Amino acid sequence: MLSRSISEDRLHFELPAFVRVAWVSEVARRTWAPRIDRVSRMCSDAEWLTVSQGSRHCAIMTMPEPMLLRRSQQWFDSGLEVVPLQVEIRPGELTARQPHSGTGSRGEIIIAGLSRADHVTAIRRAWRAQDHDAIGELLGYPICCRLFFQEFCVRQKFIDTTWAMAMNGPLTGERSAQTSGPIGTNIFLQSIGIRPVPHLPCSFGCEESVHVAASFKSAAQQAGYEQEVVWCEQILGWPVEWSSLHGIAEVKTPILKISTRSESTANKYLIRRVTANYPAEGARGLNFPYQTMGTKVPSETRSFRLGLANPILPIFQEPQLPEWYHRDNGFSSQHRMDLLHSPIVLLARKVLAGYPGNVIDLGCGNGALLSKICQGKSGLVPFGIDCNAGALEHSRTLHPSIPGNFIEGDFTDPAAWSSERRYELGILMIGRVMEIPLSRANLLLSAIRDRCRQLLVYVYPDWSTKPFGELVQSVGLRLTATQGDHAGLANVNGNNHPDLRRHWRAEHPGAIIF
Repeated sequence: MLSRSISEDRLHFELPAFVRVAWVSEVARRTWAPRIDRVSRMCSDAEWLTVSQGSRHCAIMTMPEPMLLRRSQQWFDSGLEVVPLQVEIRPGELTARQPHSGTGSRGEIIIAGLSRADHVTAIRRAWRAQDHDAIGELLGYPICCRLFFQEFCVRQKFIDTTWAMAMNGPLTGERSAQTSGPIGTNIFLQSIGIRPVPHLPCSFGCEESVHVAASFKSAAQQAGYEQEVVWCEQILGWPVEWSSLHGIAEVKTPILKISTRSESTANKYLIRRVTANYPAEGARGLNFPYQTMGTKVPSETRSFRLGLANPILPIFQEPQLPEWYHRDNGFSSQHRMDLLHSPIVLLARKVLAGYPGNVIDLGCGNGALLSKICQGKSGLVPFGIDCNAGALEHSRTLHPSIPGNFIEGDFTDPAAWSSERRYELGILMIGRVMEIPLSRANLLLSAIRDRCRQLLVYVYPDWSTKPFGELVQSVGLRLTATQGDHAGLANVNGNNHPDLRRHWRAEHPGAIIF
């Protein structure tokens, strides 16, 4: 049996616990690091939320004592009792989320059970007896996975059961396997806190684990983690390659590579999870799991962009849109509006590719730009604000199903639009910031930072003769990506630099400079 072969292949040493993360690019890190952090917190919270909501009897949480004390009140308020099970003194572990201080410090780790009052005695008794089957049953683990745990973790003392999972499915070689199973059993990223289930599935096709994953997803959604669930499913749906040799496992995804400890073996073991999903920020390469250079998404090619900028009209055209379609937005013709909108639309759709969210255009006119960005994307919800009542009336013609999403008001007044709603993307003509007093501009940018995860800024070529990047910098922002010469993503986490706006006085003598 292959299970015997890997056991016989194991070497007589075990590395200390560690996790190392390397990103394929700065863009990938900037985009996905905060999302992964939020998804990891969601996965951790789902452990106790499923108990609080009645999906299972108990949960086991492992954390430093100060954190346990901080969170205890929240658990008590949810009707759960905290049962300290074990105290461990561990050397400082090297993790992706807690950088090593270099001091070799040791910490007191509390292993605690969370349960309702009627199961407190049961979890304490099962833990003291080290009855792994009883513990697993209280934690809601499938029986097939409990037997798997008993064999590989208890009897054979595996620290990494990834290859053991593969052995319970089809293999492509003596030490290689391929899977495309459900994301509910994808635990390749558990070392960075992303896991759809709290237990170790017995195989990549375990149907019982998929049911457990569905209950965890439901608990997270009920707790308000809708966006995190979307990101989690995207991440777990990417292709991934796991390999292990000499006690080190490498997990490669399109955006990052993880190194962590595994079984110490003399030979290399390899598993590939093959899917067609791929993030926009993913690296290009010749080897799996990366997309090859020749498989570039058509919408990202230069010819596609040139085609949008210079459309060829069909011989038999549909009736032209009414004149207000472009006039509302300050353009002399529909063709010119489409031409200048093109880089903005391309960049916005690239940024928003693959996940849903709210999109707000600050100074939306009649919403034509939002219509182009959100067209065909069921998960995107457009919002707009403008002071032109006539244009807003036409916006309700272009967006008849959501007339309430377009409001009349001055977007430079944050109170007019920055409610409790959050936006995946805010869109702003950067020149508008330079036309208002500095104090008001600071309030506007502060509200954008608070409510918008990303900010797309643009300027039309005839607005100023200064380079686009210089205009963006003059209001204290920094471009992180560009599309053409007049559209880009701006860093919304930086600080304003009012001294860079001294040229306002020369170019806008009517503006009030504080």
